[in-house]
Amino acid sequence: GDGTAFVPTFTAEPFDTNNNFSDPTFTAPVTGKYYFSVATTFTQIIAAMLTGTLKLITSNRTYTKYWNPFSTYTDSGSLNSSGQLFVIADMDAGDTASISVTISGSTKTADFRGFAVVMSSYFNGVLIS
Repeated sequence: GDGTAFVPTFTAEPFDTNNNFSDPTFTAPVTGKYYFSVATTFTQIIAAMLTGTLKLITSNRTYTKYWNPFSTYTDSGSLNSSGQLFVIADMDAGDTASISVTISGSTKTADFRGFAVVMSSYFNGVLIS
């Protein structure tokens, strides 16, 4: 919540066909275009947390999604907010992709919700061409 860059770690890996993901980094096995979908969910969002950035950082460029964490929260008693990013990225074999998140406007009170029973946060990548 204080603007510090946070690199989420994912404790569960439902599948990784070719072992291309080593938390928190995906490595492209071949050159091509990759589709990435990212969602990060945080709890303990408060009204002062008005700026969020979600970045997909690849070897070739950085893709950034801005969102207002407080305006997107769902009031389920824990003030959850989710930032989402969908990208088609050009990557060469050996290029990497990872994510970084910041939430600004207050203190470090926002908590990352990783994959437990419900997949609240995820990082997916797939070769599309």
